[in-house]
Amino acid sequence: MPKNRELLTAIRNTTALRVAPRNVPIRNAALEAILSANETQGPFEDAVIAHATFWGGIDHTLAGLYKRPSVRGDDYIEATDPTNTFRLMKQAAAEQRVKFALAGAPTDALVGLLTTDYADNGKQLRDYLELKQNALGLTLNTVPGWNTANEDILTKDALLRVRTEAANQVLIQLIAKPGLTDPKLFDDLVKATNERELQAAAKALATAGGITPPTTVDKLVDAMTFADRGIVVDAATARHKTLLDDKAITEFEKQLREFRSSVTDANLLGMQAILSQRDPVNFFDNLATSPNLKEDGANLYKGRMPGVDDPKKQKFANDHQQALCEQYLKAKIPTVAPNGHLISALKAADATNLRTHLKNFINVRGDDAIIDKAVTDTNVAAIKLALAKDAIKHLIPTLSDVELKKLQENAANLDSFKVAMNAKVGDPNAFDFLKKEDLPELRAAIREGVDVKARTKREADFDAAVATSRLGGAGIHAQLKVVFKDLPSEKQKELFKADGTVDRQKVDVLINAKTEDRLHSLLGNKNAKGQPLVVAGLAAENERLALLRQISNPEIAKVLAGRTDDLDQDKIDRINAILLNRRHNPGAVHPAVPFDINTAADYKTFITEIATVLGKGTDDVFHQAFNLTDRNSNVLNGAGGNAIAVAVKARQVTNQHLFAALADPTPPPTGLTESQKKLVEIFARVEGTHGLTKPQPATVPPTVPAPPPYNMNSVAGIKKIVETFLYHNDPDGFLDELIPSPAANSPEEKMKAELRREFTPEQFRAVEDLRLKSNFVGPMATDEKRLKVIKEINENLDQQEKITPKIEKHKGHLDKLNQDLAILPNLFSKANDEIAKNKAGKMIGEYKALSGQCDLLIEHLATAQRDLQARLDDTPMPAEDPTAPQRGAVRKATKELHDRLEKELAVIDEQLEFYKGVQDKIGGALRDIDKMMKGTGTALVETETIKYTVLDKGKEKASDTAIQANASGPAPVVHGTVNADPDAPIFKVKDIPKAGQVLAIDITHPNPTTPGGAPVSQSRVTVDYHPGPANTDGSRPIRVNIAEAATGGDKFLAEQAMEAAKNLLKDWNGKSPIRLNGVHGKDKQLQFLWTAVCRLGEEHPKFSRDKIEFRGTSSWRPDNERSFGRYTAESAYKKVFEGSAKSLVDAKVDEFKALVNKDKRNAIDKGVKSATSLFRDSLDEGRKQDIATRAKKDIAVQGPMVSRAPTLGGGSDD
Repeated sequence: MPKNRELLTAIRNTTALRVAPRNVPIRNAALEAILSANETQGPFEDAVIAHATFWGGIDHTLAGLYKRPSVRGDDYIEATDPTNTFRLMKQAAAEQRVKFALAGAPTDALVGLLTTDYADNGKQLRDYLELKQNALGLTLNTVPGWNTANEDILTKDALLRVRTEAANQVLIQLIAKPGLTDPKLFDDLVKATNERELQAAAKALATAGGITPPTTVDKLVDAMTFADRGIVVDAATARHKTLLDDKAITEFEKQLREFRSSVTDANLLGMQAILSQRDPVNFFDNLATSPNLKEDGANLYKGRMPGVDDPKKQKFANDHQQALCEQYLKAKIPTVAPNGHLISALKAADATNLRTHLKNFINVRGDDAIIDKAVTDTNVAAIKLALAKDAIKHLIPTLSDVELKKLQENAANLDSFKVAMNAKVGDPNAFDFLKKEDLPELRAAIREGVDVKARTKREADFDAAVATSRLGGAGIHAQLKVVFKDLPSEKQKELFKADGTVDRQKVDVLINAKTEDRLHSLLGNKNAKGQPLVVAGLAAENERLALLRQISNPEIAKVLAGRTDDLDQDKIDRINAILLNRRHNPGAVHPAVPFDINTAADYKTFITEIATVLGKGTDDVFHQAFNLTDRNSNVLNGAGGNAIAVAVKARQVTNQHLFAALADPTPPPTGLTESQKKLVEIFARVEGTHGLTKPQPATVPPTVPAPPPYNMNSVAGIKKIVETFLYHNDPDGFLDELIPSPAANSPEEKMKAELRREFTPEQFRAVEDLRLKSNFVGPMATDEKRLKVIKEINENLDQQEKITPKIEKHKGHLDKLNQDLAILPNLFSKANDEIAKNKAGKMIGEYKALSGQCDLLIEHLATAQRDLQARLDDTPMPAEDPTAPQRGAVRKATKELHDRLEKELAVIDEQLEFYKGVQDKIGGALRDIDKMMKGTGTALVETETIKYTVLDKGKEKASDTAIQANASGPAPVVHGTVNADPDAPIFKVKDIPKAGQVLAIDITHPNPTTPGGAPVSQSRVTVDYHPGPANTDGSRPIRVNIAEAATGGDKFLAEQAMEAAKNLLKDWNGKSPIRLNGVHGKDKQLQFLWTAVCRLGEEHPKFSRDKIEFRGTSSWRPDNERSFGRYTAESAYKKVFEGSAKSLVDAKVDEFKALVNKDKRNAIDKGVKSATSLFRDSLDEGRKQDIATRAKKDIAVQGPMVSRAPTLGGGSDD
């Protein structure tokens, strides 16, 4: 049966013929066989049947073709078929062979095909194909009947389809172009629903891909057809998916880096099931869904992870699983106490043996797969070092102080340390694997162990001290204890005095802090492990305790503190009302109702009323907490000897006269004023105050016998005692008169200390406000009292106005310094010759002194601001009253007072804002200087062309992590600036990457004429801050790599070399050699890097060219760069760095100069010294305008003002 029609259809089936790459030679051979055959029965038939298997794969009916004649009626092809002729088959084969030859053809050949004229019968296009046949892998001139002048082999219609194929192949090449990364370019091709949309998308892609001129783009677009878009859409779909997948994987890797740098050991150890996966695809899938890895709302990635191709999943696992498993193993080892397998593991000679002994040492079956993955031939020493540190960790708690000191001494020498540790574990060779470069980590492990031991003691001491607070007891300050245990050691130590005892004042400041912001300002933002310090629970606990402390019977407050009842201010007020209404009053007569707290019935009533306020009126457990048997019984349950009931009753009895005075409705002057009642409420909360007395003033002549002192048993006596408040400006003076010189450790000393905690400066001023206000606007106010109030305020204002000019003068010294503080940390780079530690340490002390002075100034100014504003608010202008003879004088004095207050407030407002800003900058500068001094931070300049990212080692090449342009700059806004240096580089101190990571510096110069197109230049420099162990002098080696050489010409390579040299030299201390490692074939990079180092070395105080050493395989040396002490005319220095790249090079020189500006450092230091000296001479303790004494007392009690204000931010912890 003839199969001409089927064969012709198969040859024309372009989609089916786009076979897998491995079958391309078979397909091409099948097509070329047809092209080479004569159009006669025998030869043509032979050409087809020889490839019947291939054609059968296209159409199964062609698999059984046989040569004619056949006696069995088999399938065959027939030369005499008038419709499906051999000629048509040959023409179709020629079209297909040419079309398939275009896949992978050079772009210029494809573009030439599209732009060649194909008018008339297409001769010129055939000529072009013949010309390019070798480049395309064709042999058209050997095809029987081939003639470019006719359509015998390639028809004009076929040429149209060839042009379409060429257009498609150009687009496929553009789709694969690495520089085109905008997903929209490809998404628009995929989503095109008609030819117009398809051509518009193709035109956008071609333009972005650099196809020029526009007429070529037009011809490319015109050659496309909607019906033949399939291969383009497939390529665009794959590229779009790849881009989105790669972007998601990059984000996945970023989140993994952040996870690895911030994860707690506990969280990491909880990921055993994920890390133990032996199948890399399963590892990838499980890790991607782990809740431990976060997701940025602006960069979602988890949703794409299931659809990522398996090879990419496998690559990800290969890149990351081992490192994660190693991190897990190093976290696991410290949880295992030394056992009999430790020494075997320490003595393991290779990875195989170490794996075996680690599995025995850890003895957790689920960890075996992790150990297999974690231990490699390259990290045996590192794992064994972790085991050694684990041994140290468990050893230290067992050592005496003498033994511990000896161990620390041994750690100064490798041999001594080996001998000591071998003796400790009982094996003479256990620690023989240690090397000299391990000593810094081992010493750090010992210091950490010592710190842990000291922390354990501090935590025990802290818990004991907190238990003695007024509301102390088991669980009362649970969150405070949790937070203390989480603090870094230095922050813990701040809560202790020099003698090693807990500083109760500082602890009280913490307990009084009721917001997370304030707690963070007091304790910092990081915990002992460098993770965010969580204080939300402590803030809530403190807020609850603040309510409880208002209860006038502390024994009741203690019980409630140990419970979880809901509390609010209304409930506290109602409980206090019960304490007054149910005060101990057993002998009362009409109209008062007797109440005896010591009787069973009255005590039961008392407790039930409190329970009812808290919604527990029918709750047995609540009643039992106060020693009652249950809610229906007034019988005590005997628990703990009924100690709680005894204490509650006793406090009600001792407070009976105070409560009576508070409940007395008699108005002043016989009864208590509102401010006096506030004082009595505070007295009621402190044990022993019911026994306070005050001597009556002496009479002339003396009364015999002397009158008894005033006491707290009557309203009259209470009034006389609390009137002491009137004669003092702060709580200390008030309490010193009330309780002068109490004996050490006496109840009176304890009472005074407790009253001092209650009488915070804020509480004291609130009472003062109430006193003045009630005399000015209260029901008892008179014009005579108003004039006295005005006189008192004016006298206080006189004192403040004497201080203001001194503060203004101090502020003048800081005006310039305020601008310079932002750049101060940059001047502490190791390239600055002024960084000598003795001078640096001394100046840091001056900066800290200035910071302390700013604390005092802020405290003083904020207090003055608050007090003056309160005086303004509490002295409203009295209404005119012709019947009041003194009203006119009062109104005049009030107006003058208000004018003075408003004027002084305006000055204080400005000063306070200024000092807050200075303090904010000093705090940020000191944090950054600390990072610079410790080598944990580095100064980086921010420019429009530079983007900083942190990459894992091994991911430095652009093929692994795409070069990124800086697109994070601020949106343009209308703005104005004065007194700013327009040329000053903007630096920020950033944390250096962790070990295993590098800082990538991507330099991109966008194309100004083609936004979104290929940049003019791209390059990448990487900085490795951990290329090896620290040097013996404590300095840190730094390695700078030209990871991706600059594109766009020599001037950009010079800029990149300058960026590399800047990062190499700015943290170089001048002591070690500068080693430049060249690579064969990259001589120019070495030449430019040497030139850049020499150019910046001209600005480095410790540089000389003889400190440069050459390494590597490059043969380039600077012999021809200099002659007779100068750079030659042909040197890179003259031709490029001072020639075509001058502006780019000069910018880098300016950046480097900013880091080594000795004059700027000296100017800043001088300004700091002047300001601190002026404060000491004019405003410090004992000076005429002393603001420090009261401010220090207030800060000691309630913390610095900046910790009580909304957070100010500052620094660069990011």
